Amino acid sequence: MSIDKKRKTISCPIILIIFLVIAIPLGIEYCKQWNFNQGIIKSQDRKIELQQIKNLNLWDMTIKNIKSNNKYIEVKYDNYQVTLNSEKIEQKNKLELSVKHGQSDYERWKDQDILEIDVSKVQPYNLVEQIELNNSKLLKDLKKIDIYGIRADDKKIEYIETKEIQDDITVFVCREEYERYVMVYVPIAEIEVEKEEIELFKNESYQMQIKLKPESATTKMVHIDDLKEGSPIQIKEDGVIQGLEVGTEEFCIEAEEGAVEKKIKVIVKAKVEGIQVESEKIQLTEGESKKIEAKVLPEEIEDKTLNYVTSDAQIAKIDQEGKIEALKEGEVTITITTNAEPPQERKITVIVNKKQEKVEEPPPVQVQTSDTKDYTAILQNYVRGVLIVNKQYSLPSNYDPGTNAEAQEAFNKMKQAAQAQGISLKIVSGYRSYQTQQAIYQRNVQIYGEEVANSFSAKPGQSEHQTGLAFDVNSTRWNFKDTVEAKWLADNCDEYGFIIRYPENKQEKTGYVYEPWHVRYVGKDLAKQIKESGLCLEEYLGIVS
Repeated sequence: MSIDKKRKTISCPIILIIFLVIAIPLGIEYCKQWNFNQGIIKSQDRKIELQQIKNLNLWDMTIKNIKSNNKYIEVKYDNYQVTLNSEKIEQKNKLELSVKHGQSDYERWKDQDILEIDVSKVQPYNLVEQIELNNSKLLKDLKKIDIYGIRADDKKIEYIETKEIQDDITVFVCREEYERYVMVYVPIAEIEVEKEEIELFKNESYQMQIKLKPESATTKMVHIDDLKEGSPIQIKEDGVIQGLEVGTEEFCIEAEEGAVEKKIKVIVKAKVEGIQVESEKIQLTEGESKKIEAKVLPEEIEDKTLNYVTSDAQIAKIDQEGKIEALKEGEVTITITTNAEPPQERKITVIVNKKQEKVEEPPPVQVQTSDTKDYTAILQNYVRGVLIVNKQYSLPSNYDPGTNAEAQEAFNKMKQAAQAQGISLKIVSGYRSYQTQQAIYQRNVQIYGEEVANSFSAKPGQSEHQTGLAFDVNSTRWNFKDTVEAKWLADNCDEYGFIIRYPENKQEKTGYVYEPWHVRYVGKDLAKQIKESGLCLEEYLGIVS
């Protein structure tokens, strides 16, 4: 009996010691939890800042306080901090996440520096809402970084976004489907362009096609050097190069980080606009030769070479200097093309007339005059029996024969023949005195200026109308040449002794522009010979105007 009492007396202190060993730490922990939870509950701030914790234990009333007051918890670690999702917080929360920086083991980022964030052990799942990274070596001096997520279900890697970095800090929001995140910067290794030497025409544009390698490069931006003042090109923000002036320019396309560049050369060329020719129709006689006067437009084209091809070398041949040699009677087309681009083409017609072996002297055209002295005064105007009036052969002011009767009778017969075919012809201007022509010429000079007036209006004494042998038919407007009356007149007037006095493309010979309405009476035989020759009156008689 006494022994049992002793044992009971000894065991009581031991139990008390054990109780205290267990109770004191629990009490201390409880006090900590009390203070911690009470601190959160009593805090007036929405943000609750915590430091370096791995486990977060909360009371139910604390959780309710956080949710009802829209509070949130932010936990700071050495190089990062996390914001917890208030809706996911439970009583027992495990914050075992890791952030590792080093060379990648993933095949797609082989040997590249990455930052890997593992949230797979965080409990409850998706407790971490946002992660802010700072002072990481990977982020230093960078402006952007790519963020990828590794799915929790199939471990597939997916691109999430590219984030801006400011002051070595970046923030991203976690997503439910990912258990890990990889942050990586992929530099541009190469800049590819469709052409390193670009040729374009002035006032045209070229769209640069720029491709960056690898395609997964973080920065997709490139920088283009500022162009020098007076550059022949302009580069727009969308990569379009505009040719402003003829010239050459070189510039560099650089990756945003400046480690890779591509040099581009642009040559702006003048664009060929056409070929200028002196005449689109040339008439030659067998055995004659003539050089085509042609040039490339505009003047700033460097390659001014022209190529010449004849449609029939048996009728007329041409060399590469543009010299035509008329071989036999017929008509050919000369095609002129440019060497410079874009290629331009111009066609001209060459008519080769049969060579006249002998021209018979036609009988003089009898000119009716009222004064034989006038007739004597104009004897010098006769060439091979033909009365000539042009810029070199003038009539005196007192020469006034009136309308020539023979010419008037011939016109009346022509008018009747035309009328029988439904063509109406009439004289709108016939004989003119010296004084009348003087008034007409002075008026034209006042309106058009002397140089232009001289191309279509005769000075007094130099007008064929003063001979009484010339008529203007139907109209003196330029559009007359496109009428059926003009065509009939050109085709048939020789049958009645008339010629078209100022033919097309003969201005350098006659001294006047093409006048399809102006006919001159020379007699039937001479009119037919002149028409068949394809020559104007000056050429036929071998004189100048």
